Amino acid sequence: MKIGDVICYNAFGQRKKTLGLVLDFEQIDCVEACSKSIQSYKLGQGGVWMVWIEWWKTGTVMPKRWEDPRSERGIREMPKCGWRVWHAVGDWFEVVNEYR
Repeated sequence: MKIGDVICYNAFGQRKKTLGLVLDFEQIDCVEACSKSIQSYKLGQGGVWMVWIEWWKTGTVMPKRWEDPRSERGIREMPKCGWRVWHAVGDWFEVVNEYR
């Protein structure tokens, strides 16, 4: 996954119901990551990566989002179409080859 990729949320049957654009990544250190209780999926060296996504299609279930990459506060409200939000990077995001 890289900036400019079109992705979907591939969990809970949402693969064909979601579509978004990767806008940016930010790495946070392990101390901040521990307070988020998220698993580390490394794109580079150490820490936890966050991804900024603009959602074009949203499903009925979406991944937890964050106020900003360094915030300790997760937001329960699901993102809506057109929103740009931060998520923890994980294998639940899949690059799609063709737009749906």
